Amino acid sequence: MNINGEIILFSKDKRRLKIFDLQNELIITIYGNKYDYLKIKNNIEFYKRFYLIPDIKEFDDSNQVIIEKRIKNNLEINLEEKFKNILDLNLKLFYTKENIYKTINFNYNKNNIKDEMIRNICDKLEKINIENNIPFLYLHGDMWESNIIFNDNGLYVIDWENAKEYPFFYDIFMFMFVEVFSKNNYELLDNFFNSKYDLIFEKIFNIFDFEFTKNKKKLYFLQFMYFVYLERWSKISNKKYKVKLYEIIKRYKLFNIEGK
Repeated sequence: MNINGEIILFSKDKRRLKIFDLQNELIITIYGNKYDYLKIKNNIEFYKRFYLIPDIKEFDDSNQVIIEKRIKNNLEINLEEKFKNILDLNLKLFYTKENIYKTINFNYNKNNIKDEMIRNICDKLEKINIENNIPFLYLHGDMWESNIIFNDNGLYVIDWENAKEYPFFYDIFMFMFVEVFSKNNYELLDNFFNSKYDLIFEKIFNIFDFEFTKNKKKLYFLQFMYFVYLERWSKISNKKYKVKLYEIIKRYKLFNIEGK
């Protein structure tokens, strides 16, 4: 097939290539294997029922190519407003009957975890009386500023490589965490631990018949840290996450929680 573009970018894992055709306002993604291509195709087909996703011009199964409309980020809004949009987006997803969730009884097994900080998180979660029957459902998995586009037509979500089943709070905490990880910005996490978002979190937890307890907010975030380690950090050599984890644990005194 004939593909033209002005900008070419490889993914970090070299498994896909993005070509930006600025003249025709298109993004062409070429996948290195059939599995990755079909995974993204299926994710797009599933999530377009819940999210605004750029128009797909073509799924080329034979060449493992997806061609989509390039959407411009043309709205300037502050971080708090962006986060409010993310919360609204998740509420819309949670309320639908189509994204069926399942409850998983989760044990914080540290036997195969070498990272001492994560092992300490496991110890803390095992000692505290916290609900382990956690609702899981299909989520984006990498919800942060670079993967959302604020446009006159609404909030678009892009890059579905990490979409799969996660704990229901995963995308919300991910957005908070990446602000710290990428920008050293603690605004959203400060607001969370200072109870600014308690009412909306109560609403979200209630959807899943899951009790939101204010004095367990530290534990909820420790749970997120554990899950994101399993999904992401255990597979990469970048140690920056350790520094940020330590800073977060120290800043909010996450290990200073009474046991049973």
